[in-house]
Amino acid sequence: MAHDPRGVQTGARKFLMPVGECEMSLSTILDELTIDSWPRPAGTRFLRCTGTALNLAVSLLEVSYVNHGGRIQLFTAGAATYGPGKIVTENLEDSIRTYHDIKNDKARHIRSATDFYNALALRLTRNGHAVDLFISSIDQAGLMEMK
Repeated sequence: MAHDPRGVQTGARKFLMPVGECEMSLSTILDELTIDSWPRPAGTRFLRCTGTALNLAVSLLEVSYVNHGGRIQLFTAGAATYGPGKIVTENLEDSIRTYHDIKNDKARHIRSATDFYNALALRLTRNGHAVDLFISSIDQAGLMEMK
């Protein structure tokens, strides 16, 4: 690596690594994933702070690998329900936006979520970084807002 007087590269290695160096660990982590056992009240969705997680990942890459290619891999199984980028509240009584909600401008969180993800996209492209999305249900994860 280039001259790094602040030690950013060294610190970043705690969180960021080339795939070749962590492939085995990553495979083990994915193989051992289980259902979240954290209790949640009846009638609520899981709290997912997808936008915050992406923002943190983008920030780490921005600081550590300026103008150097990098990837973020996002694995998600549902809509963001907490923090910036949320598309629905955690209350199950609030239905997720539908095509008609979007078309009729009645999707409550769409503008703020779209603005947030667009700002992240600009930050990513300035440095040549990319995000890979692995989503178990396209219509329930907010892919439209992340476009």
